[in-house]
Amino acid sequence: MVWFGVLGPVLAGRGAGGAAEPVPPPAPKVRTLLALLLVHGGHPVPALQLADELWGEAPPQRGARSVQVHVCRLRSHLRATVGEDRVVTRPLGYELRVCPGELDADRFRTLADAAAARYSAGDLVGAAASAGAALQLWRGPALVDAGSPILDRVHRPALEEQRLAVQELRIACGLALGRHTALTPQIVALVAEHPLRERLTGQLMTAMAGGGRTGDALAAYEQLRHGLRRALGTEPGPELQDLHRSILRRTSAPVPTRVELRGPSPPAELPPDVPALVGRSAELASLCTALTSGRAPVVTVTGPTGAGTTALAVHAAHRLRARFPGGQLHVALRDRAGGPVPAGEVLRRVLGTPGRRGPGAELATGRAGPVLLVLDGANSAAQVEPLLVAGVAVAVTSSTRLAGVAADARVALGELEPDAALALLDAASGRRRVDPLDPAATEIIQLCGRLPLALRIAGARLAAKRHWTAAALASRLADPRRRLDELAAGDVGVRRSVLRVYLAAPPAEQRLFRLLGSGDAATVDAAATASLVDAPVATAAAWLDGLADRHLLAVTTGATGPRYALPALVVDVARELAGRHPGGGHRTGVRAS
Repeated sequence: MVWFGVLGPVLAGRGAGGAAEPVPPPAPKVRTLLALLLVHGGHPVPALQLADELWGEAPPQRGARSVQVHVCRLRSHLRATVGEDRVVTRPLGYELRVCPGELDADRFRTLADAAAARYSAGDLVGAAASAGAALQLWRGPALVDAGSPILDRVHRPALEEQRLAVQELRIACGLALGRHTALTPQIVALVAEHPLRERLTGQLMTAMAGGGRTGDALAAYEQLRHGLRRALGTEPGPELQDLHRSILRRTSAPVPTRVELRGPSPPAELPPDVPALVGRSAELASLCTALTSGRAPVVTVTGPTGAGTTALAVHAAHRLRARFPGGQLHVALRDRAGGPVPAGEVLRRVLGTPGRRGPGAELATGRAGPVLLVLDGANSAAQVEPLLVAGVAVAVTSSTRLAGVAADARVALGELEPDAALALLDAASGRRRVDPLDPAATEIIQLCGRLPLALRIAGARLAAKRHWTAAALASRLADPRRRLDELAAGDVGVRRSVLRVYLAAPPAEQRLFRLLGSGDAATVDAAATASLVDAPVATAAAWLDGLADRHLLAVTTGATGPRYALPALVVDVARELAGRHPGGGHRTGVRAS
């Protein structure tokens, strides 16, 4: 059978069952061309696009002609190795004809889907077998010898992410089957490659604890926590924190049989404190004042995704622990995938279920003093209202303005001031890596939208790449095609954060967001938007305001009323989505007028 390979060195040949006969590697550009046609999944690729992807920023003057020369060489190579010419000439470009089952990446995805289906059905042995068969198709890093910027930036990371997900699924099967000790060395090696990936660390903790290495399991958690704090200023997610607490409970001393007259200790379940905040002293003072003024206030902390609302709320809660001796609780209102957690599920976690009390079962009694509840990552007012317990001070964080929440005070975060942004970038890069007088440093903070999340990731990249200069990082961030990829680390990134907010919006607002990403207007108003989406002005205004409430649009006051614009970084996500959904779901994009 004909066989094409991208899961390792790029190959084409014949072989039974996927065992390709050895093929001498072709010339580098022919190998790159083969890889580009393979990853486009049998779809035609324009010749000019191939030229851009083959030569990057320095294509030859006659790009289409040069592509034609390399296509001829590829055809000769395929006739020699496969026995037939699979390249089809299309009106604007070329297509590589690949039949079902011939590409190793397609077979890998089929086996991966089968593994996921069996795992969901409870067939752990079958799922592990399918996952193992999928992983055996890999011959090394994906597209390892392809040599193309677009392959390095987009396609190779996507394939490697799929591989890692299957590895995690196979590990999950093994852990569920009790193979803790046997799996530990493999997970250790994967965590070393992906030190900020939370699911892998959770699997390592489970394997170590199940194998009797409780201390090592707790140490693995601390290593991840310190890594996240140092690189991004964030904490492990709620699932990993729950696992950490469960392992701690197993190692705690037995409950004494003597009855304690003072009753149970107040809950103290705040996440670990974050590093010192940069440029948020005024907002921190406002939040602390609001939480300690009056009786059981409700305070919202809102801002664009990546502005640091969680960091501010957690830092304030730690600072005020002595003011809330009745207990401090932190509840994540988003699941691991970023979706909202129903209020009923949150209440069951806090208050407990019949026969099992939760940490907040006596929150409102105030027997030991005032209580503080941090509701983190709210999606809407409807999600928050059922959780406002009488007699309990509440801080609610959200990337939505939460206008429907009856709050006693509101703290709004925006972009950092330039000096604070430079200080944060310098701190995240390990100090003395950023010269405040360097124009490249100023360019970096502007390209990061002066938002803490993006600045921490950018600084972490400078810290990890000691040979990079600020100018080198600024150059990478200046390329809109790679900016979002540069501003990602492990499970954390600007793209992921913005997509979470976008996916929580109603479908009509999502379509409008994509539409705005497809246009070139600096700002728009309701009237212009209404004419483009064939909707009444009031409807268009409501959609624009809905996106603005989610901080997906910035609002300014114009001569004829509010004008709306896509903020920095958010515009990059909108353009990506518009590229996947041409027209944004409407007739056309917004054009400058």
